[in-house]
Amino acid sequence: MKFLDSAIAAIALGLCVSSSAATPVSGDFAVNDIAKRDCIADAAIIKKWKEDALQRYRVAFSTTDSSIVYKLGEVCDKFDDHIAKCGGINNNIQCYFSTPYSSWLIDKNQLIGAGDPIEDCLVEAFREKLADHFGCHIG
Repeated sequence: MKFLDSAIAAIALGLCVSSSAATPVSGDFAVNDIAKRDCIADAAIIKKWKEDALQRYRVAFSTTDSSIVYKLGEVCDKFDDHIAKCGGINNNIQCYFSTPYSSWLIDKNQLIGAGDPIEDCLVEAFREKLADHFGCHIG
């Protein structure tokens, strides 16, 4: 009986120790705190122009982790996740890597006159999604 009690206690202790050593999960990837501290994700409007009856915006986005630069295209579709929340329109969104800018870019439209606050809301939400997806801090 004493052996059975000792075996049960050892198994319970082993389960507690192994579950407490699990890697924390953030967003779509498992990351540890050290990796998260070493990575910053950022997105910002870098250019605005008028095209037809719309305001056109160019948003650059990046991370400080050079190992994921070419994986950034995976998150292009997350830019318009907050269109309804921010009150924007989903119109003519293009996402691509630009060699002259050395960055991933999103070009898109908003209505003239209503665009800046909406676009600021979308960029902020996208910055959070970008950081969460790759386990980075927000820049």
